[in-house]
Amino acid sequence: MLQKLTPFAGLNKDLGVSDLPLGAITDCNNVRFREGYAELFLGQANAYTTCPIPPYSAFPVRTGSTIYWLVLGAAKAYCVTGAPATWTNITRSAGGDYSASLDTLWNGGVLNGVPVVNNGVDAPQYWSTIATGTPLAALPSWPAGVTCRVMRPFLNYWFAFDVTKAGTRYPHRVKWSHPAEPGTVPTSWDETDATKDAGEFDLDGAGFIVDAMPLGNTLIVYKQFSTYACTYTGGSYIFNFRPLFSGIGMMAPDCGVEIDGTHYVFTQSDIVRHDGSQVQSILDKATRRWLLKNIDNTQYERCFVTKSIFFNEVWFCFPSVGNTSCNKALVYNYKDGVLSIRDIANAVSGNSGQVEEVTTTTYDGDSAPFSSDASAFDENEYGANTQRTLLCSATNTNLILLDSGTTDRGSVQTSYMERIGITLDDPNRVKTVKRLRPRVLAPSGTVLKFRVGGSMDVYGPISWSSQVTFTVGTDVSVDAFASGRYLAWRMDTDAAYSFRIEGLDVEFEPRGGW
Repeated sequence: MLQKLTPFAGLNKDLGVSDLPLGAITDCNNVRFREGYAELFLGQANAYTTCPIPPYSAFPVRTGSTIYWLVLGAAKAYCVTGAPATWTNITRSAGGDYSASLDTLWNGGVLNGVPVVNNGVDAPQYWSTIATGTPLAALPSWPAGVTCRVMRPFLNYWFAFDVTKAGTRYPHRVKWSHPAEPGTVPTSWDETDATKDAGEFDLDGAGFIVDAMPLGNTLIVYKQFSTYACTYTGGSYIFNFRPLFSGIGMMAPDCGVEIDGTHYVFTQSDIVRHDGSQVQSILDKATRRWLLKNIDNTQYERCFVTKSIFFNEVWFCFPSVGNTSCNKALVYNYKDGVLSIRDIANAVSGNSGQVEEVTTTTYDGDSAPFSSDASAFDENEYGANTQRTLLCSATNTNLILLDSGTTDRGSVQTSYMERIGITLDDPNRVKTVKRLRPRVLAPSGTVLKFRVGGSMDVYGPISWSSQVTFTVGTDVSVDAFASGRYLAWRMDTDAAYSFRIEGLDVEFEPRGGW
């Protein structure tokens, strides 16, 4: 008998394995799922050559036809542009080095074409003219002796959250500026000046303010355990704040992204999406319990969220147990609603934007065999205006470009996926697997390794077959044998080329109850 085990339905590590659909995966690493297929995650590459500083944060900035990335570390600020890359030190000329740390990093954004960044320790910095010859400088009109944990732009205003004045911290406080004219920064932050629109407000609710993100004409303010909506009203109050969700907040700064009118948020106990009214968990009955058990309890504030628009994915990055920076990402495909897991290069933050990178392949520079090479000569991997994702790896002193090539910064990446607890709709009958039939799109010669297994009890020990090699272009099936009421299969590979498994069938023979 022949049974289809596809389309692939993504990763599920929380539900009972015998209750899952045939296409669900119970364990995987470095394999993504989209459109019902399973694919090798593309590689990770060092972007813009070696970074002059261990990067903590990076912000894309564009002026005219020039693309910059503003890269900030513990003490210095640089901008990088071009391919090959040109790095320029734009650290402030007045005030000396900065005092950022891995516990504060940098945040900010661009308003009216002017970048502003903040690290929670120094006065916020702005880039008055976006050019290599202009260093950062203290934000004009920012009040002396005041710092804030996070700054974000909204409408024509800058907002500051979790404010410290004269050494006293106000973790529930929202502070906003007078509106900035086009191409300028705010002229006042003085909430006592009746001629200005600047103001302050303390939010009720559990926990401190963590971060904020726009959602249409509303600014969503996230505390640790609650969420508020901020809307412009004008008049004497300028802005109105109302409770939006109770019991739902944000794990740490930069733990959310907006895509197509939806926020995807890493909370203290879940990952959710919402449109400002309806909240939905994307991990419930899938990987929620697994994720919470695998985040390092002492480093949870190092988590961050980024996105890969090209692949329709949100990456929820976290330090696994025993790690101090993010080495894993739980990846959610928001079009297909499926999850997967990716190793990442000890990152502390991530961002997306246009990247100037030499990504073409030349004939002389391609070491792959001509007969099995899937790449094209003199062709970019993505469109010229595609948003790419960069991770900041302070450990590796590099900006890491995701989904580039097929290696992890020069090292062959390993991947696997596994499914256990397959009943084939009859958990009381023993079945014998005779072979698997994978349908794989990959260069001829690509090697995948399969094995099958069986157990008599749903959570009993699995008896695995020997590993069988499947070579694309040569083999049509995997001849492997295993028996049990509950069947299993596993694929491992360290293939040097990308692959896509479009179908997987199992040939089996039903037997008796014992």
